[in-house]
Amino acid sequence: MMTSELKQSVVQSRGFTLLEVLVATAIFSVLVGALYALFYGALRARESTYESIVKGLPTAYALSTVRRDLANMTAPTGLFAGAVIGEIDEQDTTRLDTIEFFTTSGVVRANEPWGDIQKVSYYLSIPEGDDASGSYFVRAVTRNLLASTTEDPPEERLLPNVESLTLAYYDGESWQDSWDSTTQENVAPEAVKMRLDFMKDTEGRSVSQPVEVVLPVTAGLSTDSEGAEQP
Repeated sequence: MMTSELKQSVVQSRGFTLLEVLVATAIFSVLVGALYALFYGALRARESTYESIVKGLPTAYALSTVRRDLANMTAPTGLFAGAVIGEIDEQDTTRLDTIEFFTTSGVVRANEPWGDIQKVSYYLSIPEGDDASGSYFVRAVTRNLLASTTEDPPEERLLPNVESLTLAYYDGESWQDSWDSTTQENVAPEAVKMRLDFMKDTEGRSVSQPVEVVLPVTAGLSTDSEGAEQP
């Protein structure tokens, strides 16, 4: 009698009740759900960060290119140098400014037998086609400064869907909407301010956030008629 009761007690002590199984299953489900939410959130954050980085790469490249060109701007006079011309063009309330200057940012290569001084222009180019939206922010470069004939320089499209390009030039005291070094005692501006506004989508939201930067210029030296540098 005691032996059968002992066996029954041992058998009962080795199992789980249905309530315990249900509680354990519920706890496991909660833990799995929490882990899934954690990993899903981390994955979404990773994808969002990656998309932001990829989306910002063209803008970062465009700004680094402009910054390099302006940082290496040559003085407006001298051998293989030319004027700094910044023109304002306003259509209704939209600015379509342009700038042209000489810079030493050219890369010397074996298949391009020119020096590092090149003429660079920045402006907006309207794309062709009825379904085109906005303009391209364009960089045009002339490498061969000794060419006997004038040809349209090749264009590099830096950014699409640009609505307006606004440029301003700092003369040491105030900002000017345009610049012509031939009427500014042959000096370059001390800084250039650039703002890019982008087109809006069908819901009225800009396809990209506006970009505004102030870029210092180090070629703030002028020369007199004999070529001597002036501070």
